[in-house]
Amino acid sequence: MTASMTTLYAQNKGDVFVGGIVGGGTSTNFINGESGTTVANVNATIEIGYFVADKLKIGAEVGYALTTGDIDVHALTIGPNMTYYAKLAEKLYYTPSISVCFALGIADGISMPGIGVGLNLFSMEFRPTRRFGFTASLASLNYVALSDEGITSSTLGINFGINPSVGFKYYF
Repeated sequence: MTASMTTLYAQNKGDVFVGGIVGGGTSTNFINGESGTTVANVNATIEIGYFVADKLKIGAEVGYALTTGDIDVHALTIGPNMTYYAKLAEKLYYTPSISVCFALGIADGISMPGIGVGLNLFSMEFRPTRRFGFTASLASLNYVALSDEGITSSTLGINFGINPSVGFKYYF
């Protein structure tokens, strides 16, 4: 009976969730194509998702990031994402994902619109109960490009193990 009950914990078509993610680390900034500088960043994201098929989730996220360095950059992002859930063990899933976002960055009072792309290569989710999940991303690649009136800023963030992000999810 236990084996049949655990399938209820799997991500099935029609499941809906809300969640949040926080993280931080280092990234490299390029301004007007000049050589990059390494900067610190922190971020927080709110996400909602819907399983369109068993193990395949589409969702939307809204995030805020602060990058500190020579110039502090505040960024607001919004966009869709997609995640695949592969069961590794009882209640443990490998969850690689990709996201695309529209971004608005503010640096020194200048607003710069842009786009971003994120790829979480090594993300996991642990679901101890039917309603709650805890996530961790140990390897990710993120790129955000902002531009306005001759100023172009791009940020490339590569995080492997030392800059993890963690989050939670509530399933309805």
